[in-house]
Amino acid sequence: MREKWEEIVDVLDFAFQPIVNIRTGLCIGFEALLRNWEQVGFSSIHEVFDWAFEKGFLRVFDLALREKAIAKFVRIRLQRPVKFFFNLDPRVVTTPEYKPGHTLQILERYGLSAKQVVLEISENHRIHSIDTLQRVLEQYRKQGFQLAIDDYGMGFAGPRLLYLYEPEYVKIPRFFIEGVDRDGRKKLFLINLAATSHTLGTMVIAEGVERNEEFYSCLDIGCDAVQGFLIDTPQKEVSHLKEEYEIVESLYLKNRRKVQDSSSMVLENLELLPTVKAEEPLAKVCELFRSYPKCRFFPVVNNDGEPLGVLQEEDFHNVIYAPYGRALLENLSLSLELFLKRCLVLEATTPFESFLSAFTLEENLEGIIVTQKGKYIGFLSPQSLLRIVYQKRLYEVQDQNPLTKLPGNTKIVEYLDTTLPEETMRRTYVYFDINHFKSFNDHYGFRRGDRVIFLFASLLREIFPESQYFVGHVGGDDFFVGTRDGKISLADCLGRVQKVLEQFEKDVQSFYDFEDRKRGYILGEDREGRLKKFPLLQAVAILLHLQEGYAKCTPDMLSETAACLKKRAKSLGIHCIIRTFPPGTKSSLTPESTLALSSPAHNDTDCTFPSLVETEKRDLRIQAGDSRLFKVW
Repeated sequence: MREKWEEIVDVLDFAFQPIVNIRTGLCIGFEALLRNWEQVGFSSIHEVFDWAFEKGFLRVFDLALREKAIAKFVRIRLQRPVKFFFNLDPRVVTTPEYKPGHTLQILERYGLSAKQVVLEISENHRIHSIDTLQRVLEQYRKQGFQLAIDDYGMGFAGPRLLYLYEPEYVKIPRFFIEGVDRDGRKKLFLINLAATSHTLGTMVIAEGVERNEEFYSCLDIGCDAVQGFLIDTPQKEVSHLKEEYEIVESLYLKNRRKVQDSSSMVLENLELLPTVKAEEPLAKVCELFRSYPKCRFFPVVNNDGEPLGVLQEEDFHNVIYAPYGRALLENLSLSLELFLKRCLVLEATTPFESFLSAFTLEENLEGIIVTQKGKYIGFLSPQSLLRIVYQKRLYEVQDQNPLTKLPGNTKIVEYLDTTLPEETMRRTYVYFDINHFKSFNDHYGFRRGDRVIFLFASLLREIFPESQYFVGHVGGDDFFVGTRDGKISLADCLGRVQKVLEQFEKDVQSFYDFEDRKRGYILGEDREGRLKKFPLLQAVAILLHLQEGYAKCTPDMLSETAACLKKRAKSLGIHCIIRTFPPGTKSSLTPESTLALSSPAHNDTDCTFPSLVETEKRDLRIQAGDSRLFKVW
């Protein structure tokens, strides 16, 4: 039997399917998908692992396949590192011979870091001991692996794993994606899932995207990444894999134009009712009503397609049932104008508020005839109008964080997509993070942790006025602020950042118990399970200041830069880092100057916290001010 499974491993192969950013098309990673299983007599991938589990060698079989997939993955040659997504059957960790550490040994042999590996936890098998699985996942997390819940909603433990362990990714299966553009219940389910995931700081990946309409629905729902035949089929040949998939960027740019143009919603919800020419005989019109029994009226147009009004079924009934009614209808000299009713006509480019006002002000309005360059293109009914109102409202709230009511990732990226191309204007973007929040959350519980998040969001709203700044909630304890125009100086933004950091440090102390507040720390376990002192909560801020004429960059570039600086700030005990990007800075975002606000204990300069003044040369000068200190690199 051992020889048999080893022979099967030799025949089996892996294909890689890209997982890409839903807005840029940049590849996040590739999922390893088992292939050639039919050549060794299996009817599905699941049957392969069920067979290994029943025969009692699932652990060694899985390890052999894992090594084969890793050996093939490292042959992918791209300019930037990507993630390796691999399915982990949860039954593996329940086998008697299971021991942690084997995967790390494989990775070391092939020169791959655990940080590049995402283990997908399948929900397809009932997990009898969720506590055992959680302990194993905790070990993987300590080793540097990232986690994803695969086929969320199709199994047994997804919601609990999402709640307890907060994985980096959650994957929506094809079942929910298929036809989501036509299924309101699926869309509502996924909107709630995306909102919950983003609240926890988890990225949402839509699997099995095959149609443009499904892609746009995933975009509307708030998915962060997509995977499916629309992007690319699984590739056995690694040379066919790409770093960027242009189709995604193309679809996103088209959708971005549609979102910005409210008339697109009107066009998408038009009812394409049959039209009647003005010279049509009445008898033919009567036949038209019989052919379309659900239609109560038809638009009337002239030979140029311009609308004249509508014919209502009720008026024809009155004639038909009157004495000599049919004879009247067959009278060739009788004109349609006798039955023509005026109807409101609006151009498709008319602001949506005008459509809404028309229905509000005019009672018993059957609908509105919609034209494009004066020619009839469709009819907007009250039901369609309500649908548009719902869609607009849904679009506004679907990305809103349910706790803080601040815009989430989708709106943040849209804001960046709008402001980043304006290279002639200076911009300042701020990324906030709360130090040791997880330890506080574990110590005091989710309810008090939520109050901390709400406090920080309230401070941002209070200190950064909406007219000048965009404020968003990335997820968890991460927040984002950006200037709305190029007139706001770096000094103004920095002053507000300082106020947030100081006010939060002061206000958050009220959330601690008296003894913990008096000591100035809480006791808790770190990721290695060791008892440790965690200081009272403080926030970290990363300011990225783009000067006029900066080189083109993307939201992903900003996010990656902020993440690197955030790690540096935390390692040095620094509260704030400022990085400026002068004109012509390359896309790698190499800084001309970097300044960091530190605590007095880390001071190695004679400079005090400044008010910053931008000179004509766009450089930064430090002037005397507060007692807090900058560190200059």
